[in-house]
Amino acid sequence: MEIARSQAADQELLKVQAQRLGRVLGADIDDEAAAGMHEEPGGPTFAEAVQQLASAAGMDSRDLSGLLSHYRQLEAANFAAFSECNEANERIAVLNKEIRALQVCAQGIDCLLL
Repeated sequence: MEIARSQAADQELLKVQAQRLGRVLGADIDDEAAAGMHEEPGGPTFAEAVQQLASAAGMDSRDLSGLLSHYRQLEAANFAAFSECNEANERIAVLNKEIRALQVCAQGIDCLLL
């Protein structure tokens, strides 16, 4: 249940970020305007960040829709892998408990046979 809520919140955040990105890139941004769009002092501008993401993906930075789709797919795949790891860890924990219970049981039987 918690995972579903987290996934829904992530999807909503992605939608809002995509809308913001679309508004910013849809507007005519010159270098001076982009220079003022730092998330933190000394950080890359918005345009620089988009260019870095596009370069890392091997895509054209002007294809915003394609970039968003690409990174959404990566996020979904990453979340699926994360979920699988969590499920595997839960199964391991259950199996370890069963092993300990069987070891205790086996020791008790050994004691009865002596």
